[in-house]
Amino acid sequence: MKIDWWTLALQAINAIVLLWLLAHFFFRPVAAMVEQRKQETERNLSDAEAKRSAAKKELEAAEADRKAIADARAAALDKVGKEAAKRKEELLEAAREEAEKALKAGKADLDHMRKNAEQESERRAANLAVTMAQRLLARLPADALISPFLPGFADALATLSDEAKTELARQKGRILTPRALTAAERKDLDERLSKALGKKPSFAVETDPAVIAGLEWQSGHVRVRNSFRADLERIATDVSRE
Repeated sequence: MKIDWWTLALQAINAIVLLWLLAHFFFRPVAAMVEQRKQETERNLSDAEAKRSAAKKELEAAEADRKAIADARAAALDKVGKEAAKRKEELLEAAREEAEKALKAGKADLDHMRKNAEQESERRAANLAVTMAQRLLARLPADALISPFLPGFADALATLSDEAKTELARQKGRILTPRALTAAERKDLDERLSKALGKKPSFAVETDPAVIAGLEWQSGHVRVRNSFRADLERIATDVSRE
């Protein structure tokens, strides 16, 4: 085999020229383009990383805000729940107090009504007893209506103060009797009153069947009673008080 060195040399020269041309007009622009694309890619990646970091920070901030809002909402709900429970307890306590007050007031009213009813029953019973006594005493004989009461009546006058005795002796009074006095009863009465007061008083005798039995003297501010009516009224008052 015979080698043509000139042809080989020319081909080598052509290859070198072609490589120079490719390196000068192709590889360098392509390398520059690749470098430019690489730099652009790196910039894009850097921008993407920055955006990803910013998005991550925004996401973390949003999560923190969400957590803060959730915590605030939970705290608000807990506060509202506690306030509602406290208000409920206050309302229940107020309702219990009102119920207790109403119960006490109702009990007091009931006790008052019961007491009034008992007092009214006792008053009616006392009045009935007095009425029955009046009717029974009205059956006494006429002789027993005045004379037995004269000593006690005179004794009551004798126990009065000197001022009261002077007033009775000075003023004209009224002596109430259940019936008209007989002459003997009037004389006995005059003697007893003169002895009790130290002088003969001036008085008018008036009939009042309500006296039942006995005598009652009314003169100015002085009143002396020795009668069944006075006794029955005193008994009725004592019974009502008891």
